[in-house]
Amino acid sequence: MISEYFKSVNGESILPIISLIVFFALFIASTVWALRLKKGYINHMEQLPLDSNSENKNNFEMKNEVN
Repeated sequence: MISEYFKSVNGESILPIISLIVFFALFIASTVWALRLKKGYINHMEQLPLDSNSENKNNFEMKNEVN
């Protein structure tokens, strides 16, 4: 399928090839980044919405008290 895509380009435009390469490069880079994340960081980020002592929640509550 990809070879048919490249045959249809016929050297008329390099932009589709560059965009395909950029897409795959970003996809691979984000996959590698996600796989290399530390388990502790992932657990911390999981718990942020549930954490009652979160700094974001405290800031939100303070804004509501001012108004």
